[in-house]
Amino acid sequence: MVGFFNSVLLLIGIALLAACDKETKAIPPMPVTFAVAETRDVPVYREYPAQFEATKEIIIRPQVTGLIVAKRFADGSIVQAGQALFEIDPRDYRTGVAAAQGQLAAAQANAARAAEDVARYEPLVRADAVSRQVYDTAVQAAKAGDAQVKAARAGLDQAELALSYTTVRAPMYGQIGSSGINIGSLVSPNGPELARVSNWDPIYAYFSASEQDLLAFGLLDEQTRKTAKENIELTLADDSVYPLKGSIDFVDRALDPTTGSFRIRVVMPNPKHILRPGMYARVHILFETKTNALIVPDKAIIDRLGSKFVLVIDQDNKIEERLIKTGPHVGADWIVLSGLQAGERVVVEGTQKAVSGTLVAPERAKDSKTATASDKS
Repeated sequence: MVGFFNSVLLLIGIALLAACDKETKAIPPMPVTFAVAETRDVPVYREYPAQFEATKEIIIRPQVTGLIVAKRFADGSIVQAGQALFEIDPRDYRTGVAAAQGQLAAAQANAARAAEDVARYEPLVRADAVSRQVYDTAVQAAKAGDAQVKAARAGLDQAELALSYTTVRAPMYGQIGSSGINIGSLVSPNGPELARVSNWDPIYAYFSASEQDLLAFGLLDEQTRKTAKENIELTLADDSVYPLKGSIDFVDRALDPTTGSFRIRVVMPNPKHILRPGMYARVHILFETKTNALIVPDKAIIDRLGSKFVLVIDQDNKIEERLIKTGPHVGADWIVLSGLQAGERVVVEGTQKAVSGTLVAPERAKDSKTATASDKS
């Protein structure tokens, strides 16, 4: 009886093992998405954080003292060169002009009378009808009269200039900032600034680069900087690429010992005023072009303790984990220096579950442009 039960249990165990084996064989291969490692010529850029500054920024201050009686712009608006911005009460300055005009008229009258005396005395002194001393005194009086006229005319010019300063005008085209000066405020040349006007077409982008980079780029050579216009690109804070390109026009005269870098300036065209002073961007400079570089997508790279791996799909659709050596990071791709061959398939989706030796069902990524013979099997 005991033997009978043992036989039954043995048969049940065999049946269970067979069922498990069938179930294991029934598990389908794990689906993964792959891209094909391909070669192409790749431009390699160096990237630097940069900040924009206006090419021109002018602080507007009053040239005369008085009360603001009018403000003729909206804060933050675009102003034209010569546009009236503020009006300072002109009444005192108009009075000054009138007084200077009166002084000029009086000086001119005195000068005319002195000139008449000289003209009258000149024939008399030749006839000894008046003394030489009287004539010389008249001549000196005429010269003094002419000097008074010049002084009075200068005083009038000064008064008219002061009157013109009561209208504060924009010194250039640009955007005017916020002004804390309102109608009724008393302003003076030694007081607070009235406003600031900035011009940002073109605009400057400043960044710093190491001595090694400058030597590598050849940017210490002025001629190289002039021919590098097409190589200067910008990526903005929202990761969008600025559509226009600029050129380097300034490299600081000496290395900054505190940072170990040179300050560099890029001139960027800014016709739509997208770029503003104070904003940040990333400057890209073409460092070199690698020919026939082996490229794999970002998503294929597994970073483990500083080492980089990819999961390669072999001819039997099995996973092989491969240690690789990478070069520069270019956009959404990595340049692979060793450990991988062109045309090999690398997993880009499903890397978390796929392990070495796993049988997979590979599907080519939609944006993978290259297909090998093994892709079609």
